[in-house]
Amino acid sequence: MAKRLARGGVDVIGFDPDADARAAFAAVAGCQSVDSLEAMVHALPPMRVVWLMVPSGHPTEATIA
Repeated sequence: MAKRLARGGVDVIGFDPDADARAAFAAVAGCQSVDSLEAMVHALPPMRVVWLMVPSGHPTEATIA
């Protein structure tokens, strides 16, 4: 989804706990990868949309917390 948004002209900032996934994501034009959720929050502009895609259960609860 992030790649589609970037191809459509949207600047996308993303985080993945997997370093290889972050590196692959950062190689896509229009995509910026950060190394933590906290860094992502600080990298977002004041007017922002946040789209979370995480597995159900504990990963979702931990991300929202």
